Amino acid sequence: MILTDANALLFIEPKDAPRRDLTVARTYDWFGKLVNQQIASGQTGCYDRNTFAVGDTYLHGCYTCSCGAQSANYDILLPNHMATNSLAFHYIVQHTKEVPEEEWRKLDEVRRFHEFTIIELKGQNDLDMFGL
Repeated sequence: MILTDANALLFIEPKDAPRRDLTVARTYDWFGKLVNQQIASGQTGCYDRNTFAVGDTYLHGCYTCSCGAQSANYDILLPNHMATNSLAFHYIVQHTKEVPEEEWRKLDEVRRFHEFTIIELKGQNDLDMFGL
């Protein structure tokens, strides 16, 4: 499912083989951590046309990326009220060239909203949690 709503972030369907980009992984590490924080704090549910149902609301299945990566059966609500999916960081790092420009702009909105201080990765272990 491809969503282009203003509140939907990285609901895309890449077609090309994955190509891991460690520079992008390091630059957007903050986003991967944010997604994991939101999952851990229960900010999961189901996104549908600018509406997000939080809690015990799950999708009726999982999405499989063209490269075989499997999504979770829920979406993630970000603190700025945008919704994303469990493969969002995967798309950024593994399918960088297929992420539309508008999605990069939305990602920058998320970053500005939170005023994160991005800390450089301390080593390969930080990337291991994302399967890189």
